[in-house]
Amino acid sequence: GRDVTEIDRRRFWRLGPAGLLLGGCLLAAVASHATTIHGNFVGTNYDYLGVQETSSFGDPEPLFGAPIIVGDSLVFTPTTFSASAAGAFGFDQTGAQLQATIMSTGALPINVITIDEFGEVDLSGVGSPATGAFISMSGVVTVLETTGGPCVACQIPWVGTFTPSDLYGLPADAGQTLFQGNALIDVASFFPNATKVFLSFDNDMIVSSEAGTTAIMEKKPTIVISVPEPGTVLLLGSAALAFALRARRGSTR
Repeated sequence: GRDVTEIDRRRFWRLGPAGLLLGGCLLAAVASHATTIHGNFVGTNYDYLGVQETSSFGDPEPLFGAPIIVGDSLVFTPTTFSASAAGAFGFDQTGAQLQATIMSTGALPINVITIDEFGEVDLSGVGSPATGAFISMSGVVTVLETTGGPCVACQIPWVGTFTPSDLYGLPADAGQTLFQGNALIDVASFFPNATKVFLSFDNDMIVSSEAGTTAIMEKKPTIVISVPEPGTVLLLGSAALAFALRARRGSTR
């Protein structure tokens, strides 16, 4: 992440969790950008082409980590994708964007794209919601081609969800909490029989702290982008529900 001025720290601290969102907007104007090109990956039924990530807030790349292809899934193992803040007016933001062209190599269209990630937030000390953490995942899928030919201006905005939450703060969320992020982009509902799409995936986290407290948020392996076959979508939903129940029991204090 990157430090901000003491004036900015005071502003975010006074606003509490709402200030985390404001902080993201402010830092976007002064963000630095670097690009890591991961290349092309050949899957069983779908290829991921031109995979690259751009760091928006100055942390060393690659934040997502070097991917591997497993079947029709692109799997990342992040080890440095984190944000941390300690003490009065602490603030840190880490963000990156991943891009890839997904192309069908056979008879199966691109019906659904799923994204799953895992992580942990750790809040310590005696404080208020001004010590907290926020995480988001969102993006756009642009359909480039269908079985009927090129698709013009065919965009699907999407926003992921987090379990048990995307926003944490003291004292309610003191200690360590595991979280899972999920997105299910139903391409076929908007543009049936897509054969080539461009995925843009933004992933951001923000933490803030006050005197005598610390806030840490980090991604845990793995981040998985997948084009599942139709019959596996319900299984993915069941797995996400099981994680949600475990996370809720683990965060009960």
